[in-house]
Amino acid sequence: MGSFGLYQKIILTLLCIATCLNGQIIFIAPYVFYEDAYTCPSTLPTGVSCMDYVCSLPLSQRATFIPAKSMETLANKFGDFRCSSESGTVNLSIMIGYIGVIIGNALMAISGDYFGRKTFIVGGLSLCIGGLFLTIFANHIYVASVGMMISIIGFQWIFCISMTILSEIID
Repeated sequence: MGSFGLYQKIILTLLCIATCLNGQIIFIAPYVFYEDAYTCPSTLPTGVSCMDYVCSLPLSQRATFIPAKSMETLANKFGDFRCSSESGTVNLSIMIGYIGVIIGNALMAISGDYFGRKTFIVGGLSLCIGGLFLTIFANHIYVASVGMMISIIGFQWIFCISMTILSEIID
């Protein structure tokens, strides 16, 4: 490995951090959409699980079985998605985030060298920040999911560029 100046060391460090963070996207979905299990009294009929009992109730009557939040997540911020009839909403939201990974990589692979790396680094950072603001200030789970998708697209651009620059810097 050749000698690097301070500027190259800083860039290399930032690109390594971005690469590591990108690898965490796959593992973050369970924490973003986590919901605590229902708490039921011990007087349930035999053979009936707590989840089945609570999910058979109307949404307005489930509040007494919902425990205190152990962490604030997108799923418990916008409603109760524990039951199978509502869990499709969370699954669709997770899929929207992963679509961002595919779109981000596809766009970068097609157009990355045509428009220049600096353009895509700035554009990726802008998309990432804009998507995060949309997610933070969302009033519905689908709006938050689209914000996450936009943020992931921007982060995928940065990731692709960082891998290219890393392969060129290191012999």
